[in-house]
Amino acid sequence: LDVSEKYYITSPTFTLINEYPGRFRLSHIDLYRIEDPLELDELGFYEIIDSNNVIAIEWADKFLDEFTSGYLDIKIKILGDQSRRITITACGQENINLINKLELKILSD
Repeated sequence: LDVSEKYYITSPTFTLINEYPGRFRLSHIDLYRIEDPLELDELGFYEIIDSNNVIAIEWADKFLDEFTSGYLDIKIKILGDQSRRITITACGQENINLINKLELKILSD
């Protein structure tokens, strides 16, 4: 993503959306306090997800129906101080293709 080290990335719990410039813009969205899909439009949510940004969404499961082109569901489980389990599930053909390419890259390294 190439986000500069000068940016301390935090959860957008109160701001709802934090954006960070880089080679790809990172849009970090927290949907925890959003109750109604109509609020998503007021946030500019649809413009963000229709962009070429990298988008990380907390509490995305509240509005999965809004992700019409698919998504990657990334879960990170803490196993210990220095250990994590990352599970990635793809929804939508473009994302399935992306995961297949990632898997091939990992296996070839």
